[in-house]
Amino acid sequence: RAAEAREREERESKVPAGTKMAPGASKWQRTCAAVYEKHKDLAKVIFQASKLERLKLEKPLKKAVNQLSCSRQQIRFVGGNVTSHLSNQHQQGQHLYSYCLVRLGDLIAAQAPGLGAAKQLAFAYAELVAMVSDAGFEDLTFVLFASLHRSCPLAVPGLPKSYEGDLTEIKGYISLLAAVCQRQNPDWCWSYQARFLNHLPATERTALALDAFLQIAGHALHTKFRRQQDKVFACVRQGFVRSLGQAKGSEDVDAVKSRIEKYVDMRVFASAPKDSHIPETDESTHIRC
Repeated sequence: RAAEAREREERESKVPAGTKMAPGASKWQRTCAAVYEKHKDLAKVIFQASKLERLKLEKPLKKAVNQLSCSRQQIRFVGGNVTSHLSNQHQQGQHLYSYCLVRLGDLIAAQAPGLGAAKQLAFAYAELVAMVSDAGFEDLTFVLFASLHRSCPLAVPGLPKSYEGDLTEIKGYISLLAAVCQRQNPDWCWSYQARFLNHLPATERTALALDAFLQIAGHALHTKFRRQQDKVFACVRQGFVRSLGQAKGSEDVDAVKSRIEKYVDMRVFASAPKDSHIPETDESTHIRC
């Protein structure tokens, strides 16, 4: 049994060929993907059904995701509608519920590319995911992670050979990932940054991802880990940033390098991100995806 356990561990931690990634990150990716595929398999009959049948199930979810805005009142309203819909489908059949769970994760992930420039919405979606997960639908978080991993390998984190992801989209995907991690489990933030810094090189895209992650999750990391996190920030400043100075890229490399340096040197992480504050009500309904 011990030998079988070791073989299983090695299999789950095996890094894909041509990809720079920590074994732990590879295992985490497979863990999230297994939850996603489990629900997709349970909903196979619905995925093979007519477009009209599928639309009936996912229309309330699309409406809810698009209705989300940066107010706690609206988050509770949208979250209530989502949990009610998931509960109703679960009562009618596992296949219906699993289909809705997969589609909800994909729909939220699809909002991510625009969230790099709308960080408050990233925090709002993180609150929605936490609300739905806490209502008994905890698989949603892992389904969402799996969807983010497929769309942006740096969300694992991993760096496939010759990866040329869109810079704006990378920033958005990582912003959503960081918001969800810091809201639900800071330990996920710690694992992400450790795997990132220990296994990924300093490039324009990895720098952009690290900057986006720290801008949102850095405060939560420092609040929980304090001195340990101070050492990580020192590593970022003295190791990653120094290596980044030798990286090839556009003038954006200098800009992101400067942001990371400022974030660490001025101890910006000591205060909560300004966009993390979500008011009770918000009359400006234009700030939506």
